[in-house]
Amino acid sequence: MSVWIPCSGATGLPESFVTYYWQSFDEIYCPGCEKAGIDTVVFIDLYTPAFITREERRRIMISIADAIDKHTPFPKKDVYLHTHIAEKDQLFINGGIVTNWSQVGGPDDANGK
Repeated sequence: MSVWIPCSGATGLPESFVTYYWQSFDEIYCPGCEKAGIDTVVFIDLYTPAFITREERRRIMISIADAIDKHTPFPKKDVYLHTHIAEKDQLFINGGIVTNWSQVGGPDDANGK
């Protein structure tokens, strides 16, 4: 299933600050899922830049789970969301290594900001 899930409106952050993909698993070995009442696991892999605060990251995760619940047949209880936090010097994008968040639309941190 492929559905665009809007979440930037709920978080107040620009769309360009968040990248994620999701996949449902209809056939998965999941010990404990039946006992927990989970029918299908919806795996979400979330990538955010390191300058996003903990609270912003929490809002993003909740808004994605809410959107999955609202726009797909999968309930929030079936969502497994894994967060990658992209750090400077660990990202290669737009042809180069990110050494300043301004390269990718974030705050300019050239002077330690």
